[in-house]
Amino acid sequence: MRHAALLAALLGATVLPATAEVTTFDATSNIVTIPSVSYAGQTLRVTLKHQGNYFFTLDSYAPVTVAGAAVASYDHSTDTLNIPAVKVGSDTYVDIVLKHDGLGGFTVTAATPVPVETIQQIEVLMHNRDALYGIAVPTGAAATQFLDRCWRHNGVDSDAIGAGHPTGDYDDIGRSTEKITVTATRHRVNANGSTRREIDIEYDQRHADGSVTPGVKNTLITGSSAGSDRCPSDQNDATLRIYGNQRLAGVFTGWRTARASGYSIQTGFVLTPPTAWRRDMQFQVVDTACNAKYAIVSGPAIGSRKLLCPSLLRAAAELAGKRGNYLNLAIDHPFLQCRSASGGVAQADVANCAVDGASGYDHGLSTVSPNATADANFAALGWVEQGVYSFQLYDDDGWKTVNGQAGRTPIATYYTLLPYIDSVSFLKAAAIPALSPTTLSGPQLAANVNSATPSPVDLSWGKSFLGSPEWTEYVLRGGWNVHQGPKSGNVGGAAWPAYRSIIHLTMDDGGGRQVNWPVAPQPAQQANKTYTDFTLRYLNRRTRSEALSALVMQ
Repeated sequence: MRHAALLAALLGATVLPATAEVTTFDATSNIVTIPSVSYAGQTLRVTLKHQGNYFFTLDSYAPVTVAGAAVASYDHSTDTLNIPAVKVGSDTYVDIVLKHDGLGGFTVTAATPVPVETIQQIEVLMHNRDALYGIAVPTGAAATQFLDRCWRHNGVDSDAIGAGHPTGDYDDIGRSTEKITVTATRHRVNANGSTRREIDIEYDQRHADGSVTPGVKNTLITGSSAGSDRCPSDQNDATLRIYGNQRLAGVFTGWRTARASGYSIQTGFVLTPPTAWRRDMQFQVVDTACNAKYAIVSGPAIGSRKLLCPSLLRAAAELAGKRGNYLNLAIDHPFLQCRSASGGVAQADVANCAVDGASGYDHGLSTVSPNATADANFAALGWVEQGVYSFQLYDDDGWKTVNGQAGRTPIATYYTLLPYIDSVSFLKAAAIPALSPTTLSGPQLAANVNSATPSPVDLSWGKSFLGSPEWTEYVLRGGWNVHQGPKSGNVGGAAWPAYRSIIHLTMDDGGGRQVNWPVAPQPAQQANKTYTDFTLRYLNRRTRSEALSALVMQ
């Protein structure tokens, strides 16, 4: 690969999204497809054609957008292309090195086959873990028996799993793991002299409803997990164990489209206007272990936002009585973004969190007319075709002052990729069914919701819309009831501090009706409810986009 030839060809090339990390070889076409290669400051999707005798020629390349590091790299000092793993039929090879001849040809100089026994061990491990979730979410020692003691995944550690993971593992019940592929292996010597082997894998997760989450990534380990960050009790044995991605928090960006039918929480009368739609992008940070106090999220359309963790919003003295000061905010609730004095959006460098509080973790547009004009206005917010978003996590006191993060070092930085094409338009959102009471009138619903002992309610959402072409990948993942209201005894009837409670439920879309939708209990210290909603959640597992239908009372 020579710089001039490559860079000249980049002009006018289409930028593609990176959708997988598995490098594959197609024996029919003799083509190796490398999802992303770091080369001369560029990230490229590359294909090579096998000419025989382990000699390959450059077939194609194009710029590609990735979140974080590329899968493979080109070393200019040695003129070698280094690929961590290649899938060849049912076999996998790791640590592949191809020497470039300067004329577009590559010869394999190193490749190590992954033993069949190792693949079998991985499959047994993952399938045994699936079996734990056959009919219920496991807890205690059963839940952690296949995890390394230093296991951490998206901010959740093994202690949380053993105690009953609080973030909705019901979605894992009945799951199965498919298409497991090794994407990298590493042999390491730990600081204490012990050794480990890490194996990165990628797989599809099939859920009980038949839908599939593609491209799930995980890491396995044998040997010693000594030196793992923030792990007080490592493990050292030859057993293959699940190690997790070791991230200090789960970070997520995704598109959300919602329809809301409004009622007065005092009277139950229909609000004016009766229906509103919203289209937005969510940027979530979830950290059940409270590793980070705040985060800075940056990217297209949102600029840069500062978000606070639930533990601060619950108990920090500086936030007492401020927006977002929910006294019972769950540890698995997403971080909330700091607001401006008016309650609007504040950029991270001017947000005064300790004065103006925090709410929400989204950016978008609401409308009462889901039409092409609304879609044009949403597009004008500044989204890009392949949006990369960075999440910087901090565990210091930079949240207490305006731009307090400046000059401080984050404890971790993660990236996500969000293709704009996956956002569902307002025009299509008009098909989302309305959620409404089946047997109760609006005033009766309000009276029940505000009762000290509310009964489950009967709600309907009409004919399913999932059969239409634009919604074929969406599945109903359940719903919830959430409510909030001020603490009893707030001076002058102030809104904060407050309580926020939520109760989840699972359901299917077969009947378009839930006859016993539970109402979240109200804490004894809460004065009253100022807001509540009953919400259906539809999910596209491939794009991680969601559609909501809500009955809102406020």
